[in-house]
Amino acid sequence: MQARLVGPRSVLGSYLLEIRVPDACPSGQERLARIITNGGGRIPPIGYFRLSGEYSRKVTYWVFPGAAVQDRAAPNVWNTVPLKGAPTWW
Repeated sequence: MQARLVGPRSVLGSYLLEIRVPDACPSGQERLARIITNGGGRIPPIGYFRLSGEYSRKVTYWVFPGAAVQDRAAPNVWNTVPLKGAPTWW
């Protein structure tokens, strides 16, 4: 799972976050991801984003500073994904 900030900060102070599976991910295999906001909320509120080697390979979402991306490694085991392009103060 890969996560990165795309483009500069918006006028509202948010950033465009892109979550995607690597290009080497074989078709038929899927990954589950979610966004944890700075306030502790989850996006999507119930569940997760389902990304696969076929469709859909990526999800983009506007987030405020401090958000984190988590990847599900196993049932009830969520690992934080490093966020590329984030400022050092993130």
